[in-house]
Amino acid sequence: MRRFILDNIGGIGIEEAESLAHKALIKVWQKDPVLTTAQPMTYLRSAARLEALMKIRGEKRRERLNLKAIEKREGIRKKQQRANDPVKTVLRAEFWKNIRKQLLDAGTNPESIEIFLQHYQHGIGYPELARRFRIAEGTIASRINRIKEKIRL
Repeated sequence: MRRFILDNIGGIGIEEAESLAHKALIKVWQKDPVLTTAQPMTYLRSAARLEALMKIRGEKRRERLNLKAIEKREGIRKKQQRANDPVKTVLRAEFWKNIRKQLLDAGTNPESIEIFLQHYQHGIGYPELARRFRIAEGTIASRINRIKEKIRL
């Protein structure tokens, strides 16, 4: 079993292969203690391959989660740096004030404008907006998309 894992699944050392073979054997034994299948080695190899794939996928998932955590931390730092610049803060406030005015002049519903600004200016997600405004998430999404269409025109 260990040899099968080493030969067929790359990036796994001898100790890991042995551990995976052990886990596969235990799972097979728990499922079928007498091993009544017609081809027991094929069954054992499939179980070992599945164990190895689960381990590799778990490692990839952990790597992605670590990357997301790092990106999130970096994003927070960048936001803090941007927030400390008074000129950019004033310019940003003017930008959003102009957006609000243009949307009001275009006859957009004030509540929809507020939803749009809360989402893009303050980074509030759809579920939170739906809770705050007491409307469905789908309605939030459609209102934001309608405003984005108006802005594109």
